[in-house]
Amino acid sequence: MNEEFSLPITKILLTHRWNLIYSTIIVSFGALCFVTLFLLLPAYFSTILNLHLDNFTWINSLGVIIISILCVAVGLFADKVSRNLILLISIVATCAFSFVIYTTYTSHQNFYFIAIVLSAILVALCWGNIPAMLIDLFKQDVRYTGIGLAYNLGFAVFGGLTPMIVISAIKFSNNNLAPAYILTIGAIITLIAMIINKLIQSKVSSK
Repeated sequence: MNEEFSLPITKILLTHRWNLIYSTIIVSFGALCFVTLFLLLPAYFSTILNLHLDNFTWINSLGVIIISILCVAVGLFADKVSRNLILLISIVATCAFSFVIYTTYTSHQNFYFIAIVLSAILVALCWGNIPAMLIDLFKQDVRYTGIGLAYNLGFAVFGGLTPMIVISAIKFSNNNLAPAYILTIGAIITLIAMIINKLIQSKVSSK
């Protein structure tokens, strides 16, 4: 092996740059969905909407349980069809339902359980599929390093910044639906990356 490829991280940065970028975008999209739709929700209700709903903690926990169950179902379905198709469905579903979810939270709180279930479906569509996609994106000799970098960049950086971005967007825009806009932007960025990846794969296969 060449000296320049003596470390997996060196090989990734030199020969797998796009795969690293693409996988980081995918993980960032999944992190954005999970953090915005679940981790940030208690603060959103109490701080932004000034609401203290009965049994909210239990219902939010039930949503996480639903995610766990649906992730298995989504993963099995992705193995049967196409992982890119599942990613596309999750992107479209996020654009379609993020505003429904946050409109329910802001204006129809009596139905917030339905919004929690929708949120669980969106997150499960992401995380029932993303881990397998990451495995496909990296060859065996750089797989652990590639997935580790993608997770750290996606979750630690973008996932960690999501609460600050969402809260700042709400305050500056004075719009409680700002999280839905951020989710939609994240979905569109992921869609663009998906299209670019498809073009790159087509170019490589045609050589």
